Amino acid sequence: NDADYGITGFTVYSTFDNLLVRSADEAAIYVAGWSNKYDNSEFSYNKTGLSLASPSHQNMISHCHGVNNDEFGFKIVGSYAVVLTNCQIETNKAAGVFLGSRTRGISIQGCYFEGNATVGYTFTNPVNHFVKSDIITTGGAQTSYISKSYPCSVGISDCFVHGLGEGQGKSLIFANGCEQLSIDNVVVRTSV
Repeated sequence: NDADYGITGFTVYSTFDNLLVRSADEAAIYVAGWSNKYDNSEFSYNKTGLSLASPSHQNMISHCHGVNNDEFGFKIVGSYAVVLTNCQIETNKAAGVFLGSRTRGISIQGCYFEGNATVGYTFTNPVNHFVKSDIITTGGAQTSYISKSYPCSVGISDCFVHGLGEGQGKSLIFANGCEQLSIDNVVVRTSV
C-alpha cells in the first residue's frame, strides 16, 4: 500500500500472473519491455492500473481486471503490437484505456467495459479539451497533448460496453488523431 509503484522496471520475456496490486500512488505496474505476458491479475484502487511505457512491444494482457483506479485501468504509451484481451475494465475515473503517443498495432478484444470516465479527463494542449470516454487515443508526445499522428492501427472487437449512456456526452472511444481505427462486433448497452 501507498508505494509509488507495485512493480516497475524494464523486462523482456517475463510473465506476470495471478497478481493483486492495490493502492499504488502512481501505477500498480509500470513496465517497459517486450514479449511480456500479463495474465489473470487485478489492478485496483491505484492512480493507474497497468501502465506500459516506451519502449514496449509484443505484449499480451489477458484476463486482467483494471478497476476502480483514479485515472486509467490500462495506459499504453510508446508501444506497438499489444493485445488486450478478455479483460474487465470498470469504474476507472478518467477512462478505461488510454492509448498515448507513438502507440500502434493495438488490439482490444473480448473486453467488458462498465462505469468508466465518471470524472473524465482534460487535455491541456493545444487547448483545454474535456473528454468522457471508455477508450482515449491521442497522438501527443505528452499524455496531456493532442496531436494528429499516432496512435494508429487500433482495433476494437467483440467487446461489451454496459451503461454508455450514464454520463452526458460520454462515448465509447475518443479517437482524435487516430489513424486506421477498426471497431467490429461491439455491443453497447445504452441504458442501465
